[in-house]
Amino acid sequence: MANSTIKINDAKFNGGQINYNNPVNLKSVDYNMLVNAFAKQEQREEKANEAYATMQDAMNAAREQLHNDDATRTWFRDFANKYQKSIQDRINNGDYASALNAARKMAAEAAGNEELQARIKTNKQYDTWKDDLDKSVKSGDIRRSTYNRMLAENPYVFKPRYDENGNVNGGEDFEPPKPVKHYDPNEIAATIFQLVSEESTSHARSNVTPIVTDENGKRITVKRFDNDKQWQVYGTTSSSSSTTTTQKTKEDLFKQTENILKTQTAYSDSLLQDYYDIEFEYKQYQDQADNESLPADKRAEAQERANQLLAKISDDKGNKYKPTEYGLAVMKPIIEELAYRRVSTERGNSTQFYKQGGAQAKTGLDEAQDLDKSTTTTAGASGETGSDGGITEQVLGVFKKVFSSTKDDLPKAGRVSGTIMNGNQISTLY
Repeated sequence: MANSTIKINDAKFNGGQINYNNPVNLKSVDYNMLVNAFAKQEQREEKANEAYATMQDAMNAAREQLHNDDATRTWFRDFANKYQKSIQDRINNGDYASALNAARKMAAEAAGNEELQARIKTNKQYDTWKDDLDKSVKSGDIRRSTYNRMLAENPYVFKPRYDENGNVNGGEDFEPPKPVKHYDPNEIAATIFQLVSEESTSHARSNVTPIVTDENGKRITVKRFDNDKQWQVYGTTSSSSSTTTTQKTKEDLFKQTENILKTQTAYSDSLLQDYYDIEFEYKQYQDQADNESLPADKRAEAQERANQLLAKISDDKGNKYKPTEYGLAVMKPIIEELAYRRVSTERGNSTQFYKQGGAQAKTGLDEAQDLDKSTTTTAGASGETGSDGGITEQVLGVFKKVFSSTKDDLPKAGRVSGTIMNGNQISTLY
């Protein structure tokens, strides 16, 4: 469009009145320049809005990394508004270039804000700790009561650090205690039981009696041998008993329990954790029981449950255990059930007939022992042959105890009888 001149009356002021008598010539307007100016202004506005939107996205991303508690939400709202309002005001006033520059500057400033970064770090530490709790309770490594107590006793909190000017320059690490693996008291008792060695004692008794008949073949009981009489000793009757006692005493089990709770901290820490879990739950129910705003029946139920929990961490007299006393106290009744004493007895009875070899008379203990060692015997005129046997050491021992302590009073070997009884050759001693 060509330039044109527009004439208007020259405006002169006279007592507040405008005089339009003299025209004024204005140069023609370049509309292309005006259009370009408007286009550039629109571009600045668009870029400023884009920068503002980008900053809002960054703020939203930062907010997602913060803990969602009331205190943190309030802090972040003030933090974000401080930057966003400054940019929005510039945009609203049409100062797009300034808004764009401010957006770029403030975005970098916000991203490097030490308190923001410290809060994000603290929340990550909290989330990691809570994730570990979730995994532990799902795997059964800890009980649900431990999980609940840990969350209640260790809520998220940001503790800022300050520089010498009072500005926040970081935050303290979130380092709550970690739970220990839970061991059931019965599982601990089983380990203790295996570690205690079993005591075993045995006692055996035996009684051997010669089978003796007098000269008339009548069976008699011999208390003392008489050399002037003829007796036939053709065998023995014996009885025996063996008693074995095995045991694991309460004293040994208690001693091992004390030792393992001192040396195996995994067990003692687990029992200590149980104590704190029960105590925490007890306090929760007791608080409900003491809450007068609750209905009477709810308070009564809470009090009953509180009493049950308190009994678990108290002795028979109602005295509450100290945390360090609880472990041994809870193990005691379990250990008492594991202690045992077993007695087993075996009894036996037998009758033995024996052969005696040699036709010539022998006297004395040494000769009798020689007879016992014989391996071949001949049964007189019958011509029958046997092997093994004789007077056994066991019989000789009985002779020493029953008849006499000297070899002269022992029965003397005499002639060989030809009588066979139960397939065994019988010898005559007198």
